[in-house]
Amino acid sequence: MGYQKACRNDLVKFKMKYIFLLLLMNLYVFADLTDSLFVSSGSKRIDILNKLSEQNALSSPKLAMNYASEAILLASNLADTSSMASAYFNLGKGYYFAGFYPESKNAFLQSKELYKLISQPVKSALSAIEAAGKALIMNEFEQANLLYEESIVIFKNEKEITHTVNSLIDYSKSLRASKNEKALEVLDEAMKIQSERMRNNFIKPLIIFEKGNYYFAIEDFENALKNYEEAKKIYTKINDKLKSAECMMSIGSTYKLMGKTDLAKDFYLKTLPIFENQNDREGLRIAYNNLYKIEYESNNFPDAIKYLEKYTEILKEYYSSNIFRTVLQSKLDRETKNREVYEIQSRQQELEKQRVQLQRKAKDLELIADRSKMVSLVAILALLVVIAYFIYKQNLSKKANNLLFDEKNHIITEKSNELEALKKDIDNKNHKIHTGIKLAHQIQNAILPKNTEISKYLTEYFIFNKPKDIISSDFYWFHQSGNEIYLAVADCKLHSFAGAFISIMSSIFHNEIIIDKNEISPSSILKQLNVRFREFVETENCVLSNCNLDLALVKINKSNNTLTYAGAKRPLYFFDNDKLIEIKGDRHSIGESPDSEVKYKEIEMRIQKGMAFYLTSNGFASQTNEKNIKYGSKQLKFFLEKIYSKEMQEQYNLIEQEFNHFKGNESQKDDVTIFGFRI
Repeated sequence: MGYQKACRNDLVKFKMKYIFLLLLMNLYVFADLTDSLFVSSGSKRIDILNKLSEQNALSSPKLAMNYASEAILLASNLADTSSMASAYFNLGKGYYFAGFYPESKNAFLQSKELYKLISQPVKSALSAIEAAGKALIMNEFEQANLLYEESIVIFKNEKEITHTVNSLIDYSKSLRASKNEKALEVLDEAMKIQSERMRNNFIKPLIIFEKGNYYFAIEDFENALKNYEEAKKIYTKINDKLKSAECMMSIGSTYKLMGKTDLAKDFYLKTLPIFENQNDREGLRIAYNNLYKIEYESNNFPDAIKYLEKYTEILKEYYSSNIFRTVLQSKLDRETKNREVYEIQSRQQELEKQRVQLQRKAKDLELIADRSKMVSLVAILALLVVIAYFIYKQNLSKKANNLLFDEKNHIITEKSNELEALKKDIDNKNHKIHTGIKLAHQIQNAILPKNTEISKYLTEYFIFNKPKDIISSDFYWFHQSGNEIYLAVADCKLHSFAGAFISIMSSIFHNEIIIDKNEISPSSILKQLNVRFREFVETENCVLSNCNLDLALVKINKSNNTLTYAGAKRPLYFFDNDKLIEIKGDRHSIGESPDSEVKYKEIEMRIQKGMAFYLTSNGFASQTNEKNIKYGSKQLKFFLEKIYSKEMQEQYNLIEQEFNHFKGNESQKDDVTIFGFRI
């Protein structure tokens, strides 16, 4: 796991270094190519466009995509299949570096088929390898495997040994992701080809290392250690210090999962001088983070603080060093004074604890109610027995009957007193539960933006917010900075106290990301929000492991009349020239994916006065009527088309009427939020 994170971070570092080198290498030729573009036509213009697209893929992906798209159009008009295949290949690169993985995959697949048409099998296979890589990123393992297999066959037929071995290694990674045992067979084949037909000493340890990664993935830690150690010996022998250190990091991570924290710590410490000498800041960051976690879990707080400080020095843009440092120092002070170790508690954890306590009290109340019913039944049965006995004894002796009646009447009085006491206890506990719910409702309302604040910047808007219960798992958010306005509507997958807690956390994270970290791009805000949610769950051992959000976020820039949108499973609806347009959000919920490199696409558009926009949760569309038929997003869009031209307050009233009319006597299924505004 540590190695995989390091690989992702190495990829980021490689991209940054490659961009810088690419700019230096192409500084002198770029101007000439751009000048030539203005005076060229036909095949020469297509060649220049393809070169410019290739040069700009990393540094300016959007520009690269524009060049490639023009090259495709010209090549299509000239029936130049070879240039068109090259242009699609460059278009795939542009889409990839811009973060559009489905589009990137499709472009590479188109390039593959075009190269196949003109009998260029090696280039066709290279395009297939690129497409497989993008499919693997999107967890489309079956398609990735088929593309890898197709490429390997071509490389073997064309006797491309290096490409064959590299493709086998990539194929094994795809198989490993789905824990397919065939991954080992593929790596063995790569090792055999390398041993018999290649002189590259760097490939052999890489294959061995990948075997270790496979065993690590299936939790066969003994074999994982064996392969990591063997790869490390070879890297040490050929003096590749960084690769040797990466092997030690993986060995440490393996020992940690085996519960051998002392051995894990030793290996992490051995990597520090290597990363220092090689000036590998990313390697140091990962090593210090792993050491911090080990010391923290071992309650060795002084060393944990030391490693945390090192960690935060290297990666200040992700964390504030005062956050964890203050918590750890507070815990150390309590240990010194009281000789006890307390858990580090944040405000959010306190709210969660209160929620759990309220749930337990509710269960206790249910048990008490069941017991009270049983007591009542016993009392009634006892009363019937007494009455029957009284009638029976009446014929024997009036005096004995009176004495017996008095005795039983006393018992009944005691039981009645017990029942009255139980009723008071239940009423008291019900009152506490209602008080807790009202408090959560007040906290949530205090965080939601006020109409007085929103109306300063939006003259025409409405917010239809209808919680299913007193507290809501939906929330909306508003922020203004200069000429820019941010609006968001979010739908938490949890409900009740848990949903309210997540909505509070989300609002806090929004403010921190935009105000404290000065993130202004909607896609960057969603990415940072996803990272913060995953860090909160993993670092703080949060019990809300499925605390995910579906969210739509827009930024309005009044200076240049633009609106920028990014979404996580929630769309943006708007009307342009009396036509409803829907922009769908990305498929990743906030907090759903542990991958910190998850990206959200961003769409920017020009806006004009009178355009109407709508952000929604899924509550309205998921509501059912008395016939158990859902309202549905299609019917919601049709209803918006009918009312969008009316005044915003009238739209609010019509939406409320439509919801209540459709629901009828059916209970509300989910929290409902619709934020509508007009430019």
